[in-house]
Amino acid sequence: MMMQTENSRALSLKKISRFLSILKEGIEILYYRLKVPFFEWKEQRWVRLNLYHDKTFKNLDSKLLESSNPYLESKVFPYGETPLRAFELMGKKANLTASDVFMDLGCGRGRGVFFLSTFFHCKGIGIDLTASFMQKARALSRSHAKKNVSFICKNFLDFDLSCATCIYLYGITYSDETLKMLEEKFKTLPLHSRILTIDEPLSSSLTGANTSSLTPSFQVEFNWGKADVFLYQKTALEDPQFTLQFS
Repeated sequence: MMMQTENSRALSLKKISRFLSILKEGIEILYYRLKVPFFEWKEQRWVRLNLYHDKTFKNLDSKLLESSNPYLESKVFPYGETPLRAFELMGKKANLTASDVFMDLGCGRGRGVFFLSTFFHCKGIGIDLTASFMQKARALSRSHAKKNVSFICKNFLDFDLSCATCIYLYGITYSDETLKMLEEKFKTLPLHSRILTIDEPLSSSLTGANTSSLTPSFQVEFNWGKADVFLYQKTALEDPQFTLQFS
Protein backbone atom coordinates (compact mmCIF):
# COMPACT_ATOMS: atom_id res chain seq x y z
CA MET A 1 0.00 0.00 0.00
CA MET A 2 2.79 2.38 0.93
CA MET A 3 4.62 1.48 -2.31
CA GLN A 4 1.50 2.29 -4.34
CA THR A 5 1.14 5.65 -2.56
CA GLU A 6 4.77 6.54 -3.27
CA ASN A 7 4.43 5.52 -6.93
CA SER A 8 1.25 7.56 -7.25
CA ARG A 9 2.96 10.57 -5.66
CA ALA A 10 5.97 10.23 -7.98
CA LEU A 11 3.65 10.02 -10.99
CA SER A 12 1.77 13.13 -9.85
CA LEU A 13 5.04 15.05 -9.43
CA LYS A 14 6.12 14.04 -12.95
CA LYS A 15 2.78 15.26 -14.36
CA ILE A 16 3.09 18.56 -12.46
CA SER A 17 6.69 18.98 -13.64
CA ARG A 18 5.69 18.31 -17.25
CA PHE A 19 2.74 20.72 -16.98
CA LEU A 20 5.00 23.47 -15.57
CA SER A 21 7.54 22.86 -18.34
CA ILE A 22 4.86 23.17 -21.03
CA LEU A 23 3.44 26.26 -19.32
CA LYS A 24 6.88 27.89 -19.18
CA GLU A 25 7.51 27.16 -22.85
CA GLY A 26 4.10 28.60 -23.77
CA ILE A 27 4.73 31.77 -21.77
CA GLU A 28 8.15 32.22 -23.43
CA ILE A 29 6.63 31.81 -26.91
CA LEU A 30 3.86 34.29 -26.08
CA TYR A 31 6.43 36.75 -24.67
CA TYR A 32 8.53 36.77 -27.83
CA ARG A 33 5.48 36.94 -30.09
CA LEU A 34 4.40 40.06 -28.24
CA LYS A 35 7.91 41.47 -27.71
CA VAL A 36 8.90 41.68 -31.39
CA PRO A 37 5.86 43.62 -32.68
CA PHE A 38 5.96 45.90 -29.62
CA PHE A 39 9.65 46.64 -30.24
CA GLU A 40 8.94 47.33 -33.93
CA TRP A 41 6.09 49.70 -32.98
CA LYS A 42 8.26 51.51 -30.43
CA GLU A 43 11.14 51.78 -32.91
CA GLN A 44 8.97 53.18 -35.69
CA ARG A 45 7.39 55.66 -33.28
CA TRP A 46 10.88 56.94 -32.46
CA VAL A 47 11.65 57.19 -36.17
CA ARG A 48 8.51 59.24 -36.83
CA LEU A 49 9.17 61.60 -33.90
CA ASN A 50 12.90 62.09 -34.44
CA LEU A 51 13.66 61.57 -38.12
CA TYR A 52 10.60 62.36 -40.19
CA HIS A 53 11.14 66.11 -39.86
CA ASP A 54 13.40 65.53 -42.88
CA LYS A 55 10.77 65.31 -45.62
CA THR A 56 13.01 63.59 -48.15
CA PHE A 57 13.96 60.88 -45.69
CA LYS A 58 10.33 60.54 -44.55
CA ASN A 59 9.13 59.95 -48.11
CA LEU A 60 11.98 57.60 -48.92
CA ASP A 61 11.68 55.58 -45.72
CA SER A 62 7.90 55.35 -46.03
CA LYS A 63 8.28 53.97 -49.56
CA LEU A 64 10.85 51.49 -48.31
CA LEU A 65 8.46 50.27 -45.61
CA GLU A 66 5.36 50.07 -47.83
CA SER A 67 5.74 46.36 -48.48
CA SER A 68 5.64 43.74 -45.72
CA ASN A 69 8.74 43.47 -43.57
CA PRO A 70 10.64 40.40 -44.88
CA TYR A 71 12.51 40.14 -41.60
CA LEU A 72 9.26 39.38 -39.78
CA GLU A 73 7.85 36.99 -42.37
CA SER A 74 10.69 34.95 -43.82
CA LYS A 75 12.96 32.35 -42.27
CA VAL A 76 15.59 33.47 -44.78
CA PHE A 77 16.31 36.51 -42.58
CA PRO A 78 16.12 35.11 -39.03
CA TYR A 79 18.15 37.82 -37.31
CA GLY A 80 16.10 40.80 -38.43
CA GLU A 81 16.99 44.29 -39.56
CA THR A 82 19.31 46.57 -37.58
CA PRO A 83 17.14 49.30 -35.98
CA LEU A 84 17.80 52.92 -36.92
CA ARG A 85 18.30 53.84 -33.27
CA ALA A 86 21.15 51.32 -33.21
CA PHE A 87 22.60 52.88 -36.36
CA GLU A 88 22.33 56.34 -34.78
CA LEU A 89 24.33 55.25 -31.73
CA MET A 90 26.92 53.46 -33.86
CA GLY A 91 27.28 56.51 -36.10
CA LYS A 92 27.94 58.72 -33.08
CA LYS A 93 30.36 56.29 -31.45
CA ALA A 94 32.29 55.89 -34.72
CA ASN A 95 32.32 59.69 -35.21
CA LEU A 96 30.92 59.47 -38.73
CA THR A 97 31.25 62.68 -40.76
CA ALA A 98 30.70 63.89 -44.32
CA SER A 99 34.25 62.81 -45.21
CA ASP A 100 33.53 59.14 -44.43
CA VAL A 101 32.61 56.28 -46.72
CA PHE A 102 30.30 53.98 -44.75
CA MET A 103 29.92 50.42 -46.03
CA ASP A 104 27.23 48.02 -44.81
CA LEU A 105 28.17 44.39 -45.53
CA GLY A 106 24.88 42.56 -45.89
CA CYS A 107 22.76 45.72 -45.89
CA GLY A 108 19.36 44.08 -46.47
CA ARG A 109 16.85 46.70 -47.61
CA GLY A 110 19.48 49.41 -47.23
CA ARG A 111 17.61 51.35 -44.59
CA GLY A 112 20.71 51.93 -42.46
CA VAL A 113 22.65 53.22 -45.47
CA PHE A 114 19.88 55.71 -46.32
CA PHE A 115 19.68 56.83 -42.68
CA LEU A 116 23.41 57.39 -42.10
CA SER A 117 23.94 59.11 -45.45
CA THR A 118 21.06 61.49 -44.63
CA PHE A 119 21.77 62.38 -41.02
CA PHE A 120 25.56 61.92 -40.85
CA HIS A 121 26.09 63.16 -44.43
CA CYS A 122 28.58 60.39 -45.24
CA LYS A 123 28.74 58.46 -48.49
CA GLY A 124 26.91 55.16 -48.09
CA ILE A 125 27.53 51.84 -49.85
CA GLY A 126 25.26 48.87 -49.27
CA ILE A 127 26.22 45.37 -50.40
CA ASP A 128 23.78 42.46 -50.37
CA LEU A 129 23.06 39.27 -52.31
CA THR A 130 19.26 39.73 -52.32
CA ALA A 131 18.53 41.19 -55.76
CA SER A 132 15.03 42.46 -54.89
CA PHE A 133 16.44 44.50 -51.98
CA MET A 134 19.12 46.09 -54.14
CA GLN A 135 16.74 46.85 -57.01
CA LYS A 136 14.29 48.67 -54.75
CA ALA A 137 17.07 50.55 -52.93
CA ARG A 138 18.54 51.74 -56.24
CA ALA A 139 15.13 52.81 -57.51
CA LEU A 140 14.47 54.81 -54.33
CA SER A 141 17.90 56.45 -54.42
CA ARG A 142 17.20 57.59 -58.01
CA SER A 143 13.65 58.80 -57.35
CA HIS A 144 14.77 60.76 -54.28
CA ALA A 145 17.97 62.11 -55.84
CA LYS A 146 20.21 60.41 -53.26
CA LYS A 147 23.55 60.82 -55.02
CA ASN A 148 25.69 59.89 -52.01
CA VAL A 149 24.52 56.25 -51.84
CA SER A 150 25.09 53.18 -53.97
CA PHE A 151 23.86 49.61 -53.71
CA ILE A 152 25.70 46.58 -55.04
CA CYS A 153 24.17 43.13 -55.50
CA LYS A 154 27.28 41.05 -54.92
CA ASN A 155 29.10 38.81 -52.46
CA PHE A 156 31.09 41.25 -50.33
CA LEU A 157 34.03 38.84 -50.42
CA ASP A 158 34.30 39.65 -54.13
CA PHE A 159 34.09 43.42 -53.62
CA ASP A 160 36.95 45.87 -53.09
CA LEU A 161 36.53 47.21 -49.54
CA SER A 162 39.60 49.46 -49.60
CA CYS A 163 37.58 52.65 -50.25
CA ALA A 164 35.64 52.32 -46.97
CA THR A 165 36.51 54.36 -43.89
CA CYS A 166 33.83 52.72 -41.73
CA ILE A 167 32.42 49.20 -42.11
CA TYR A 168 29.39 47.64 -40.42
CA LEU A 169 29.20 43.86 -40.09
CA TYR A 170 26.42 41.84 -38.47
CA GLY A 171 29.06 39.24 -37.64
CA ILE A 172 26.94 36.57 -35.92
CA THR A 173 25.21 35.68 -39.20
CA TYR A 174 28.35 34.48 -40.96
CA SER A 175 30.47 31.34 -40.76
CA ASP A 176 33.98 31.29 -39.27
CA GLU A 177 35.37 30.66 -42.75
CA THR A 178 33.63 33.73 -44.18
CA LEU A 179 34.82 35.91 -41.29
CA LYS A 180 38.39 34.68 -41.74
CA MET A 181 38.37 35.59 -45.45
CA LEU A 182 36.77 38.93 -44.63
CA GLU A 183 39.47 39.77 -42.10
CA GLU A 184 42.07 39.38 -44.83
CA LYS A 185 40.20 42.01 -46.83
CA PHE A 186 40.08 44.31 -43.79
CA LYS A 187 43.87 44.59 -44.05
CA THR A 188 43.38 46.67 -47.22
CA LEU A 189 41.41 49.37 -45.36
CA PRO A 190 43.04 52.79 -44.96
CA LEU A 191 44.69 53.86 -41.73
CA HIS A 192 42.23 55.20 -39.10
CA SER A 193 39.28 53.38 -40.70
CA ARG A 194 36.74 51.87 -38.31
CA ILE A 195 34.92 48.54 -38.14
CA LEU A 196 31.69 47.94 -36.22
CA THR A 197 30.78 44.30 -35.55
CA ILE A 198 27.77 42.81 -33.74
CA ASP A 199 28.51 40.12 -31.12
CA GLU A 200 31.59 38.99 -33.05
CA PRO A 201 34.98 40.51 -32.16
CA LEU A 202 37.81 40.53 -34.68
CA SER A 203 40.35 37.73 -34.27
CA SER A 204 43.46 38.10 -32.15
CA SER A 205 45.65 38.04 -35.28
CA LEU A 206 44.24 41.44 -36.26
CA THR A 207 43.97 42.94 -32.79
CA GLY A 208 46.51 41.17 -30.59
CA ALA A 209 43.75 40.74 -27.97
CA ASN A 210 42.33 37.63 -26.34
CA THR A 211 38.83 37.43 -27.85
CA SER A 212 37.46 35.22 -25.06
CA SER A 213 37.71 37.96 -22.43
CA LEU A 214 36.89 41.12 -24.35
CA THR A 215 34.60 43.81 -23.01
CA PRO A 216 32.39 45.20 -25.81
CA SER A 217 32.66 48.86 -26.77
CA PHE A 218 28.95 49.40 -26.09
CA GLN A 219 25.53 47.78 -26.63
CA VAL A 220 22.57 48.34 -28.94
CA GLU A 221 19.04 46.93 -28.85
CA PHE A 222 17.44 44.67 -31.44
CA ASN A 223 13.93 43.24 -31.48
CA TRP A 224 15.35 40.03 -29.98
CA GLY A 225 17.34 41.72 -27.19
CA LYS A 226 20.57 43.61 -26.50
CA ALA A 227 23.69 42.98 -28.56
CA ASP A 228 27.35 43.73 -27.95
CA VAL A 229 29.04 46.08 -30.39
CA PHE A 230 32.80 45.97 -30.95
CA LEU A 231 34.22 49.16 -32.45
CA TYR A 232 37.71 48.92 -33.91
CA GLN A 233 40.03 51.48 -35.46
CA LYS A 234 42.93 50.69 -37.74
CA THR A 235 45.95 52.07 -35.92
CA ALA A 236 48.81 50.28 -37.72
CA LEU A 237 49.69 48.92 -41.16
CA GLU A 238 51.15 45.67 -39.82
CA ASP A 239 49.52 43.06 -37.54
CA PRO A 240 48.05 43.66 -35.08
CA GLN A 241 46.41 46.43 -37.11
CA PHE A 242 43.19 47.14 -35.22
CA THR A 243 42.55 48.48 -31.72
CA LEU A 244 39.29 48.11 -29.78
CA GLN A 245 37.78 51.51 -29.01
CA PHE A 246 35.78 52.64 -25.98
CA SER A 247 33.80 55.84 -25.56
